[in-house]
Formats: sequence, structure tokens, C-alpha cells
Amino acid sequence: MLALLIPYVLRYTIDDLKTLMNKETLLLYALLIVSISIMAGFFRFLMTRRLMGVAFQIEYELRNDLFSHLQKLSLSYFHKTKTGDIMARATNDLKAVRMLVGPGIR
Repeated sequence: MLALLIPYVLRYTIDDLKTLMNKETLLLYALLIVSISIMAGFFRFLMTRRLMGVAFQIEYELRNDLFSHLQKLSLSYFHKTKTGDIMARATNDLKAVRMLVGPGIR
């Protein structure tokens, strides 16, 4: 939403430039645009931080669920399944889910 304010302010800046605005007004518009950009960056940072926190929490819970499930499996499962396959699922697949939930939402 804040990103839409910059073109809106620029519209008034350009319109006022046509009527020979003074330096103080131009400086005010510049400070307004910089302030909006800083606020937009700050809110984007907060959003990214929140999304990544949720993504890591989901990965943590999935990893615990997977570990609990693996502990309940019989020994015959581990004899017929390669250790590398189990480890790949525990690392790569869970990381893919985290990446989907976190940065993939943006």
C-alpha cells in the first residue's frame, strides 16, 4: 500500500514543478518520498521476518512429526529403505516445504 503513495506524491511534485515551486516545497516532497520508502522497507522487513518465523516453525513441527513417525516404524522398513533416502526426506523435502511457506509466499 505504501508503494502506491510514491507515484501519488510524484504526481503532485511534477504538477507543482510546472507552477515553479520553490526549493523548500521540493525538499518537502523529496523528504516525503524518502520517508515513504523507508517506511515501506521497514514494513517489508517485518513481513519477511514474520513469514520466515512461521516457515521455520512449520519446518520444526514437521521435522518432529517425521522423527516421531520414524521411531514408530518397524525394523523391516529400515532394512529395505536406504538410509540416504530417509535422510534426503528429512533434510531436502522439509527444506523445500519451508521455502514454499516462507519466501515462496512473497
